[in-house]
Amino acid sequence: MLDLIQLGSEEERMVSLLDLLKASEDFTGKPTPICYAESTSTTGGKIDDSPPTPVLDSIVPVPDLVEQLRDGIERQLTAILVPIRSQFVAIVHPASTTLPFKRLHHLEKDNESQFEQECLAPVFKIMAYHLAHEQIREQTQRVPEHTAVFKRWLSPDFQKSNYHFFASSTNATKNITDFGIHSCLLPASWNGLHTPLYGDSFSVKAVIEVKTTQVLTEQILRDVTGWYYSSKEKQFVPGMAIQYVWPEEVLSNTTDDAGGAGTAIEQTRDKILRQIWSQLIEEDAEYAVLTTATSSYYFLRRRDGSGDLFISPPYRTADNVALYIWLSAALGVNGVDTDKINTPPVDKVWWNSLPTFEASGIRPA
Repeated sequence: MLDLIQLGSEEERMVSLLDLLKASEDFTGKPTPICYAESTSTTGGKIDDSPPTPVLDSIVPVPDLVEQLRDGIERQLTAILVPIRSQFVAIVHPASTTLPFKRLHHLEKDNESQFEQECLAPVFKIMAYHLAHEQIREQTQRVPEHTAVFKRWLSPDFQKSNYHFFASSTNATKNITDFGIHSCLLPASWNGLHTPLYGDSFSVKAVIEVKTTQVLTEQILRDVTGWYYSSKEKQFVPGMAIQYVWPEEVLSNTTDDAGGAGTAIEQTRDKILRQIWSQLIEEDAEYAVLTTATSSYYFLRRRDGSGDLFISPPYRTADNVALYIWLSAALGVNGVDTDKINTPPVDKVWWNSLPTFEASGIRPA
């Protein structure tokens, strides 16, 4: 297997969880060939565009939204070593999963399948191993051997009680997301003999929306993830919010026409931002991921009653470390959570100097 899985030298015989997480990023199967893809999940169906509470009123680009957590997470993952020839590596490494398969994207569901198998699956498997390792280390006060960690990782009891996160659809009635990242609320003693209410069983910690590369092009969110400048100093101003005006009436309820005012790019951008915000509000979640087969964006809102939506710069979807960081924060594991994320004070005063804006969506600066 060493010839196939080239993660370290013969002498080292060990690989860190960080290198294992990065394996799919560097694997020769990337990038996936993409052909024509169209959205199918909502085509012809109605989308609820009624204003939620609170309503989205500002977009705040934060260049280090994800990066501020990277050093701490990468140090943890680098310190945990796994034998290269172990069964765990064989399970997680892309050489023995579906990653080497060539894909052609014809439908949005193809993008969702790729994201689930190449991003969510390795992230969750490695995250569970990380948690099992830390549990044993705290219980024994010493660094555990791989055999003990792997045994716990495989244990049904661990996967039922402590491996308490997973991705699936949600119980949303208005704005259905492609994936909800759930945290289990059931006690470890639950025997599965009865079916509890959805709200008593799970808590949605993050929402993930998958788009095709035809819908979410590089130009769509460029105006809200780029660098913003003050009129005098010509330098980036942290916390400088971009005003968002929720439409009083949406012109179209289908994916064929984004609705609203402006160019097609502007309409698509405004609709996607409304969709992400509405999903966050309906699920009472703070974290969101917007992704295609090539690019991903990370969002944060705080439960402070404001209409502020913080957004990261674009990342390569193959950067599973960024996804690992964001989902760790959303789930409150690996020593990171919302309190660890620094966001700048939001400045909306500068809106007063802008010309009158009678349309909806992003207000031009």
